[in-house]
Amino acid sequence: METETRKQKRTATSKSQRKDGSNTGLLFLLALVALYVLTIPFTKVEESFNLQAIHDLLYHGTELAAYDHQQFPGVVPRTFTGACLVALLSYPVLRAGALLGLRKAYSLYIVRMVIAVLSVGAVGRFQKAVSRRFGTEVGNVLLRITCMQFHLPFYLSRPLPNVFAMMLTNYAMGIWIEGGNATKVVYLLAFATTVVRCDAILLAGPIGLQLYFNGELTLAQGIKSGMLATLGSVAFSIILDSCFWGRLLYPEGVVLFFNTFQNKSVEWGTSPWHWYITSALPRALLGAFPLAVVGILLEKKLAKVMTPCIAFIALYSFLPHKELRFIFFAIPLLNLSAACAVVHILRKKAGTFWDLAKVGTLCAGIASLFCTIMFACAAYGNYPGGVGFRWLHQQNTSTVEPARVHIDTFAAMSGVSRFGEEMEGWIYSKVEGLNHSMYLSMGYSYVISEEQEIPGFRMLHAVDGFDGIGLHRGFPPFEWRVAPKVFVHERIP
Repeated sequence: METETRKQKRTATSKSQRKDGSNTGLLFLLALVALYVLTIPFTKVEESFNLQAIHDLLYHGTELAAYDHQQFPGVVPRTFTGACLVALLSYPVLRAGALLGLRKAYSLYIVRMVIAVLSVGAVGRFQKAVSRRFGTEVGNVLLRITCMQFHLPFYLSRPLPNVFAMMLTNYAMGIWIEGGNATKVVYLLAFATTVVRCDAILLAGPIGLQLYFNGELTLAQGIKSGMLATLGSVAFSIILDSCFWGRLLYPEGVVLFFNTFQNKSVEWGTSPWHWYITSALPRALLGAFPLAVVGILLEKKLAKVMTPCIAFIALYSFLPHKELRFIFFAIPLLNLSAACAVVHILRKKAGTFWDLAKVGTLCAGIASLFCTIMFACAAYGNYPGGVGFRWLHQQNTSTVEPARVHIDTFAAMSGVSRFGEEMEGWIYSKVEGLNHSMYLSMGYSYVISEEQEIPGFRMLHAVDGFDGIGLHRGFPPFEWRVAPKVFVHERIP
């Protein structure tokens, strides 16, 4: 009886320690994402639609005519689903901040932290499933590997459709990995595919097939749940997005037609079929890239998990236009494989081969940290437009009449957003195709531009941006090059 009691106490203590370790890892990941939000708060052009939509929902409400997408709809329409969720969760915090006199510019930080909490929560759900299926040690190592990488933590707080979809795929993969309700997996993946990112079908398809062949989902159940989820999700998107766009619209249907049937995405560049394997994944996974390959060879239970992952990457490789963010869904699965490899190697007893493997694992971790620091330093200087826009609003500018500010295309693509429009009564413009003489004739007081000289204006401030990495003698043997990228001009009276 006493022995049984001791075993129960040890088990309870072990569970508590595992839970504490998991929570600590997630809190550290959230703190790391928050650090990126605080140091690099601005966003790029691919994040523009959702960010501007969140702003407009928060500050314009039902005044749809004032929404940014009415003037700048983008190449293809996007759903307001993710923006509505983030705006809804951000609103109480922003209202409290407004009562305390918080400047509008800080609302950008709040919005991004809401996205961060949602994203880290989804990672936590995936990690919890990994711990149940592969062991707590693997789950904890998974979090450590994720924190040592740059791209995934950096993007977890960013308003990309890929990030919103990844929240859903992480929850779905968590249920799938631990052998949970297969119908829930279908519902989540169907919603992610039909509403948020249509390319999630390349992951949903292989997972659905595996559920069927493993006997976890019958053909009839798969068809029924898939049809119900698809029809319900499409109807939801049409109703919601038609209201905001002012016409009958199904955004992801337009995106699918544009990218797949018209193949117009190639206008933004093409890459060879092997680009994801030889370029994108090594940069995203860093030291975990070779370990992910080793994990597949060492852990038999990974076969079920990695087959859909490999199929997803292979299918995406057929599309000529490639970007790293397109395969975000696969990164948690590849990190799982790497975590299995690390645990397997560290558990091996002493021996020449395994001692070398342990040293190699340590070196991979150090290399990951080194590369992450380099990437972070480069990213810090990649948003000169946002920095210049903030600088202008921090000055004690005083004009008799409300100022008119023009933001050129490069500045708008490198960090400027409506969250930075702090001056009451100022008029902001992002009209494209203007020449120098039109800046004067249209009465602009300030111009934020990549051009260093503009007739009739004087330069007030130059913003340096990342300009590459150079090598030199000494330690460290490299340096981050910066050069003036954006200039703030004031009209000469």
